[in-house]
Amino acid sequence: MKRVILLASQKGGVGKSTTARAIIDLTRRSGRRVSAWDLDRGTGSLALVYPVGDAEAGCVCEDVRETRSPGAWLDAIHSDADDVVLDVPGGALGDLLRFCPGDAQSLVDYVTKAGREFVIVSVIGTRRDSMTTAQDAVEAFGAPSHHVVVKNGYFGEEADFVVYDGYDDPVTGERLYGKTADQVRDAGGEVVFLPKLDAISMDLLDRHDMTFAAGADAAAKLGRKHAWYVQAWLESVEAHFAGSRLSVSGELGDAGNVGKKRRGGKEGLADV
Repeated sequence: MKRVILLASQKGGVGKSTTARAIIDLTRRSGRRVSAWDLDRGTGSLALVYPVGDAEAGCVCEDVRETRSPGAWLDAIHSDADDVVLDVPGGALGDLLRFCPGDAQSLVDYVTKAGREFVIVSVIGTRRDSMTTAQDAVEAFGAPSHHVVVKNGYFGEEADFVVYDGYDDPVTGERLYGKTADQVRDAGGEVVFLPKLDAISMDLLDRHDMTFAAGADAAAKLGRKHAWYVQAWLESVEAHFAGSRLSVSGELGDAGNVGKKRRGGKEGLADV
């Protein structure tokens, strides 16, 4: 299965680029050819850790907010790469779609006609304001694209994402929140969990501008303990992504996790 994996968010700070780096490193380590694109003026997280200029060995940078950008990432969709990963800056999904001759569906058609699955990744935290990313993705792209919501463990454990999942008011019993989960489930989407990496290990990687894959083998720079932590974290991420549209091999396994995180009905606040 060849994929275009698009990561976009309506706000920064939710861990979108961290998720993109994990996807790129794990899929490259598996032997797949990955074309990586930092679409944030070359100042995004991908440009800091990957060699700039070669999409398959490092990443290529382009600013989708610049009206004169060439849109070379569109050519990558027709390349021989197994996966094309597009890291879109926060709030710039509309700028990306400006390259299309129509609405978001024209981009879906462009990707599918190139023989690829279109996977839209929405990274969320535990707070209400991060839910709009998943809502906007479902409303804009719909089918036949594939939606994956990534619960970023930096913000809490899987059970802590109650605004996404919904919960029962302990006093009134009223069902609160959960609409976003319903929307994703109804679109055939899935939910995966991104474990939290040890904070010191993450800081050491950033200080050395190092990829996760490099950090797992960098005992001399990180120390054996933190290199081990990075390796264990990568293995954990791979296990959490297995069977989903973000699987390292690019192949779907047990699809039983599709919609499994959805809890409750559609009652509750209308906007989440």
